[in-house]
Amino acid sequence: MADDLIPEEIGDSETLLRRIHRHFFDPDSGRISSGAFDGSEMSVNWDKYANAADTAAQDLTGNILAVVSLSAGTCRNLEQEVQHDPTSETAGARANQAHSLVRGKKSRPIKQKLRDASTLVWQAEFGKTIC
Repeated sequence: MADDLIPEEIGDSETLLRRIHRHFFDPDSGRISSGAFDGSEMSVNWDKYANAADTAAQDLTGNILAVVSLSAGTCRNLEQEVQHDPTSETAGARANQAHSLVRGKKSRPIKQKLRDASTLVWQAEFGKTIC
């Protein structure tokens, strides 16, 4: 958490944005693997502070091919905690007011439900917002 950025409460109706790595996305079919929703602390951006293009642009590796959206309420309904976690500027990385975490155990069924509840909103092939 950034020292000068105060975490806020994220409501159930708020939208979260998740970058999708090339290993978890088939650009021809638009299919996303449930593996893209792994990790006990899954990093996302809150769309209050960043849009899909901003979220994609944070990737410095060139490995992000897509951005999806999902609601905070959906995550909570799957026994996940949603927490705003803004980050400070560090060497090589800018501060990120939008940074948030989806915390909790993500079993295979949970990852599949997160994937199924997500909507593709940005794809690198087009480099623009889809929805």
